[in-house]
Amino acid sequence: MTRPCVRPFVSLALAVLAASSAACDHEVGIADLENGFITAQCERDARCGLYDDAATCLDGARPVGWFAAYLGSMKAGVEAGKIRYDAALAAECLDLITSSSCSLAHASIDETPCERMFQGTIADAGACQYSEECVSGACVRPSCAEDACCAGTCAPSFTGTVPAPGAIGATCAGSGTSACVAGAFCAVAADGSAQCVALRPAGATCGSSEECALGLWCAGSPATCQVPPRRGDACGDHGCDHYDWCDAATDTCRAPLLSGDACDPEDDHCADAALRCGPTSHVCEKPPTIGQACPDRRCAPDAYCDASSITCVALKADGVGCASDAECDGEICTDAGTCSRQPVCF
Repeated sequence: MTRPCVRPFVSLALAVLAASSAACDHEVGIADLENGFITAQCERDARCGLYDDAATCLDGARPVGWFAAYLGSMKAGVEAGKIRYDAALAAECLDLITSSSCSLAHASIDETPCERMFQGTIADAGACQYSEECVSGACVRPSCAEDACCAGTCAPSFTGTVPAPGAIGATCAGSGTSACVAGAFCAVAADGSAQCVALRPAGATCGSSEECALGLWCAGSPATCQVPPRRGDACGDHGCDHYDWCDAATDTCRAPLLSGDACDPEDDHCADAALRCGPTSHVCEKPPTIGQACPDRRCAPDAYCDASSITCVALKADGVGCASDAECDGEICTDAGTCSRQPVCF
C-alpha cells in the first residue's frame, strides 16, 4: 500500500523529512491534512530562509487554534455526509504551499486545489454552519461570538454563464486580474468605466502590485512598478524582497537572522516567530519557557508572559479566567473573561 503525499507531524522531525522522498500516491487522507499543512508550510518557510531547515520548524510548530478547529469541523462535515473531500486536490494544495514563491512581488497562483478540496452537498436554502457545506459555496450566517455556533442558510447557486476572461481592450467588471486574460488586469477609470489592459511594465505608475507585470511590485511615491530589491541590493522605498530586511547601517538588504546570529533587541529581525532577539545575549534565540523570566514579554508557544510576575506560565485551559486571548490555549478569551476556543459546529 502506497502512503499519501504527506509526512506525519511528529517530534522527530528529521525522521519525518527523511521519509518525504519515498514514493506516494499523491493523495492526502483527511486525518493527515492538519499535519500535512504544517509540514508543507515548514518546508516552504525553510526554503525561504526563515528557518535553518524544515526539521527546526517542525520541532517548534504548534497548530493554530482556529485552523485546528476549522479542520475538525470539516472532518465532522465529511463524516456527516454534508461535505465531500477530494484527497487528490488536497495533495495538490499542499504541493502548492510547499513550492510557493518566497518573493513578495506579483505572482500568478492557481488556488483552485485549495479552494475546491472541500465541496458542499446541501442545496440552496438549506441549513448550514459553513460555506463548505453548500453546493453554492456560500453559507449566509448571522454574527455571533467566536466560540459559538450560528446556523445559517445556503445562498442561491449561480445559474448563469461565467463570462470568459476579457481580452486586452475588452470591458470588464470589478478590479484585479480575475476578469481578464493572463497578462492583463481590469483597470477602472475615473468615470467608473473599466477595461482590460496589459500588466504594467517597470517604471509605469500603479495603484497596486496586482497591476504590475509578474515579478514586479508597486512601491515608492509616486508609486511605480519596480523590481523588488534582492539580497545585497540597496534597500528600496518599500523594503526588501524574500523576507529580507534593510540594514540601516549599510542601506543593504540582508537575509533573515537565524538561531545564534547577532541581533539588536531594539530592531529585531530574527526569522519568523520561532525566535526573538535575546534582551541580554543579543543573539537570536528561542523565547523563554514555562517558569523562566520574560522581560521582553515573549514566551514559548505553549506559554504566555504573566504581567504580575514577568514569568512565563502555561496557557490556560477552557473555562479558566483570563484577561486576553494570549493567555488561552484555545486562543479565545470571551467577553465574560474565561478561556474558550472555536467549536466544531456539527
